[in-house]
Amino acid sequence: MQPTNGAATASLVLGIVSIVTSLLFVPAIVGLILGIVGIGRARRLTPQVGRGKAIAGIVLSTLGLLTGIGIVGALTSGDDSEAGGAPAPVVQQQETDDDKADDGQATEPTEPAEEPEAEPALPGVGDAVRDGKFEFTVTKVEPGVREIGDEFLSQEAQGQFVLVHLTVENIGNESQYFDGNNVTAYDAKNREFAADTEAAIYLDDSNSFLNEINPGNSVEGVVVFDVPADVELSKLELHDSAFSGGAEVTLG
Repeated sequence: MQPTNGAATASLVLGIVSIVTSLLFVPAIVGLILGIVGIGRARRLTPQVGRGKAIAGIVLSTLGLLTGIGIVGALTSGDDSEAGGAPAPVVQQQETDDDKADDGQATEPTEPAEEPEAEPALPGVGDAVRDGKFEFTVTKVEPGVREIGDEFLSQEAQGQFVLVHLTVENIGNESQYFDGNNVTAYDAKNREFAADTEAAIYLDDSNSFLNEINPGNSVEGVVVFDVPADVELSKLELHDSAFSGGAEVTLG
């Protein structure tokens, strides 16, 4: 009898549904979970029935979920331009020192301008930073990884994978989802790099895709970035959600 993999088929169907109903989120989340289950079942079958469907379901569910998050962000963001521009301030021309001298008035010597205070250094690897309900601690940065996964299921980097290991603790009063999509990386040229959550699926200990953390609990996770081979990441911006202010950590 030909073995079957119902989880893989269901993941593919829900992945397609999630693209159409991206604002509902539930089909995308369920499709993603069933896709991961389907891949696990495929490994135990000979031949690996449903593996392709499971991967397609994961990809489509992820796209549907990201689309829904993007739509919600666009709907909730305000447009400051709708409030109308403020009237331009009236600038009054002041008398210069030369004008005062021409009027016969003595000019007082000006004091030297104070030097601006140096900005405090950003926290670095090993330092705890907080944003919203989460406290983040970057513990290790692992650049130059060409491929992640195992002998059965893996993914190769377009350039190089940079694996950012971190601890995430919920310091709030209610549960919160940790998602690697809310972590952004920058290089020395201030170019912005998004996390590769699809590649992170191939890591057994990633824990960085919609991982719900209860108050007082913490998880060890890995956020994956696919960047050019000659790029060295210099800074991270960590958020507890897509709408939070964020906290910065230097990697240099």
